[in-house]
Formats: sequence, structure tokens, C-alpha cells
Amino acid sequence: MVTRENPNRRGWICISKTHESIVRAGDGYSESLGLSYEWRTVLPNGAAMAKDDFIVIRDHERILGVSIIESIKKGIKPYISNHCPSCNRAQVRERKAVDPKYKCAHCKKVFSKVRTVSEKEEFQTAKYAPGWVQLDDSALTRQGWKRLSVTPKSQHSIQRLDVDKFDLFRNNFDTGFFAPFDCRNPGLHGGHRLGTVRTRIGQADFRQKLLKSFGNVCAFTGINHENALEAAHLYSYSELGVHHQDGGLLLRRDVHRLFDTGLIAINPNTECIDLAPELRKINAYNELIGRRLQIDLNQGLKKWIALHWKQHRK
Repeated sequence: MVTRENPNRRGWICISKTHESIVRAGDGYSESLGLSYEWRTVLPNGAAMAKDDFIVIRDHERILGVSIIESIKKGIKPYISNHCPSCNRAQVRERKAVDPKYKCAHCKKVFSKVRTVSEKEEFQTAKYAPGWVQLDDSALTRQGWKRLSVTPKSQHSIQRLDVDKFDLFRNNFDTGFFAPFDCRNPGLHGGHRLGTVRTRIGQADFRQKLLKSFGNVCAFTGINHENALEAAHLYSYSELGVHHQDGGLLLRRDVHRLFDTGLIAINPNTECIDLAPELRKINAYNELIGRRLQIDLNQGLKKWIALHWKQHRK
């Protein structure tokens, strides 16, 4: 099928196994929404997904979130498939409200027990946490994945994303909402990534370390409730591709996204906040102009801020 999308920009729409209605108990899948996606290589499009591709995670009703694939790991492990005891098809669905508990989507027979088959298969796991943007349950996200698919009538778990339509979809959101995604997109930075990374799921030690160092303090806006603060691990790639590990900050979610996109920046000479012209029209942010940071900066963070300023305030 010929599409309008740039062949150098690829993406995939993947159904979340944790939301799938087909029986999955003990079948070998291991997935964490917002962190990683796992699939069998033998699935249609299963061998095509690659590092730096866009990934859209959905359930049967809506888009759950989007990100950039950071890495893919392959491995062999057991796969347990659940088969219909009548026709032997692996299309068993669980019925939670009625008995018998299971029904075959192929032959329509109902039964109380499934027939399980265990075999070794190659699985792949994509890590995508740094660029993850979780989407709200809205009219825009409900069934939105069908409008973004190159093959919307397909029943496959992994479908090709129409990247041009995805760009139009993103335009419906406020500036900065997709900041974590954009900062991980190598196509926007000449092959290098520059941005902040929100804490990966499960990295409680990193967050606790920042809270212990800075208290419940957003570096830009001051004291706030712990639940309103995001743990951001800051780093950059210089123009020469050298990686700088610069420490972390606690940031309120909205200013975190605005900082990622350069709408908020820090003057490295004065260590005071600077706003893009469009933000100065908004009272909630206008009061930040010229304000000094609410924390003391170490040398690593000063280097990051200088690189960020150079990128967004040339």
C-alpha cells in the first residue's frame, strides 16, 4: 500500500497485552505500560520494528500513549498459547460475567477449561520509557488509533502507523505536551538527542535521592506537593556526540515540558529564568521572568543549562 508518509520516519501501533481481552494468563508476555512493550517475532510486522521508530500503544478502545523506541532486545523463552478444545484454534476469549468461562472466537463453542500448548519462541522487547507521553481518555484518543493506522481494518496486534496523520493528531495538543517525545526523536536533532528524561517506572531510588537533596522543591517554581513533582534525569549530546551525565532536578510537570521545548530557559550567566514571547502573555508563567532558581546548581547542571540555552536562545 502506498502512503504519503516519509519512508525514513516509521512508526507502529501496538495493542497493549495488559489490556487485551484474549486469554493471556501465564502465556509468557511481560509488559509494563509506559516502560516496555513485548511481542513475538513471528507476528505480522513483528520483525520490522526497530530502534528510533515511533510507537503508539493502544487498547481496544483508545490510544494510551506514544513514545520513541530506545532499544530492542531479543530472546527465546516459553510461550503458552490457549487453544479451543473443540476446533484447536488459539482464539480463546474469557467471559468474565457468564459461565462457561471461555468462548472460541472461531467456532463459537463455549467451555470451562482451555487446552494449553507450551513451546519455545523468540520474543522481542522494546524499551521506550524516556519519550513516553501518556494520553488522557478523551474523544480524540478513543478509536483514534484506527484513524492513524495504514491498515485500520486489520486485526493484527502490530500495525503500521501513518506518520503524516500522526503529525496532524499531535497538533491537537497544547505546545509542550509532547516534549518528552520530541526530545527523544533523533529526526529533530540531526541524529542526536537533547532533552530531559522523566524517571523510568520503578526507579524509586533516583526520585528519593532528588527529594532528599532538594526537598519538595520545583527548581523553577519553589515548594510544592511531592506528587506534583517529576524526577528528571538531565543529560545532553554535544554537537560532537559526546555524552554528558549532568545529574537530576525536580520539576513541576508543566514547566518540565516547557523547559524541554525551550519555551522556558535559564540564562547561564545570571541563573535566572527566561520565557519565550508566547509564554509572557500567560499570567501563570509571566511571574517567572527573571526569577532565580530555587535550588543551588552543581557544575554538571550548569553545563546542561548552558547547552540548553545555546540550543534555544541563539
